Amino acid sequence: MYFWKLSKTFTLSQASDWDKITQEVLGEPVHPDRRRGFILAREALRLTLCDLGLNPKVSDLTFVNYSTLTTSPQFTISLSHSKEAGAAIVAPRNEYLSVGIDIESLERQVKEAIAKRIAHPSDAKLRNLELWCLKEAVFKCLMNTGKFTKPFDFSEILIGDEAWSHSPSQLSGGYKLETHEGHVVAMAYARKLSNSFVAVIPF
Repeated sequence: MYFWKLSKTFTLSQASDWDKITQEVLGEPVHPDRRRGFILAREALRLTLCDLGLNPKVSDLTFVNYSTLTTSPQFTISLSHSKEAGAAIVAPRNEYLSVGIDIESLERQVKEAIAKRIAHPSDAKLRNLELWCLKEAVFKCLMNTGKFTKPFDFSEILIGDEAWSHSPSQLSGGYKLETHEGHVVAMAYARKLSNSFVAVIPF
């Protein structure tokens, strides 16, 4: 089970807090597109945590690593953003080993040469953009397990029907692929039990 949240923008009343955390994490100068994506992804995260009964401040949205929130280590987390939207997936660590999320604009073109380079011989038949988005989400999910010391090729990931596997590590999990507000959204997970929580915030 997962949850979606929609918003046209981030919380403008907390603009000074967003400025502070952006400067602390990204430094200066920051390209406007990168700053906006950074904020939108964390706004998605903030709203998801609110759905889980928490009420985090913007200053709470800092990470120990890419998947562990400093103030809420009981969750495994992944973020993604485009120029227009931010997304977050949050899941309890007592149920999930790891999660990963990726969003891509429907207008993005993934060339055939790139699709061939990232494809596994037994991948499910998907559009190039969907395949790219799913591979990215699964890659994040795998890297967030902490079991990899360096990146690996997307072609090592096998995308099946609502399931994925990575034979070199013998890890596997499930995924959801959706189209929403002009974006392809891919959510990947390696779970112990069930349930995940998702929010997507279009700009």
